[in-house]
Amino acid sequence: MPSIVRKSPFRAGLFLHTDPPGSYRFWGRKEGGSLRPPVTFLIKNLAFVPLLVASYPGFAQEPPSPVQPGSMEWSVMTGIGARIGGGAREGNFWALQLRWGRVLTAPRGSGVLRGSLEYAFELVPALVMAQSNTVFGAGLNPIMLQYNFGGNGSGGRVFPFLQVGSGMLFSTDDIPAGTAQFNFTPQGGAGIYWMGADRPSIVFGVRYHHISNAGRVRPNPGHNAIYIYGGLAWWR
Repeated sequence: MPSIVRKSPFRAGLFLHTDPPGSYRFWGRKEGGSLRPPVTFLIKNLAFVPLLVASYPGFAQEPPSPVQPGSMEWSVMTGIGARIGGGAREGNFWALQLRWGRVLTAPRGSGVLRGSLEYAFELVPALVMAQSNTVFGAGLNPIMLQYNFGGNGSGGRVFPFLQVGSGMLFSTDDIPAGTAQFNFTPQGGAGIYWMGADRPSIVFGVRYHHISNAGRVRPNPGHNAIYIYGGLAWWR
């Protein structure tokens, strides 16, 4: 996507080429103002990803599970993020996540490494950050890739996983303080599903969670945390 940077009375600014030709949309911070990300541009270009995955051709009908291709996951999760070093010196948070996922591949590999690849989309309808002031936020993680391990000798009830992804966060005030209200949230970690008979499975996980404005606004110390969460998952 072509872009050009122009001098202006803004501290940092990025002009994104849009239609009609010759028009530009500003993404930056105005003196004394707030960050204005091109929200419509981001949403329009990322919204197609879960739709594309959902329309992927089906597979043979088998009981749904984290390793059965074609299985869909619907989850509700919540957790606490505890700040760690390497970034801002304050800020712990609570978050709520709504997740949809689909298993894309049949199990591959052998032994304890045998497993399937899952794509997931997560909506974060609520986040509360406790820093020098209390900040409320919301966001989404449109790209989450997860490898679900199977064939671990547990009778098909326990499925560990590894995951990596990224998202974006919108907040009522700067996170960290004095930086930006729109941030990116790369993250990754591990967890486990415990499958119950005729009831939702239990999910527990731990992620490294990073918040950063990607250098669009200075300073950009970033925020690093260990996010511990749990919830319920329905497989269909």
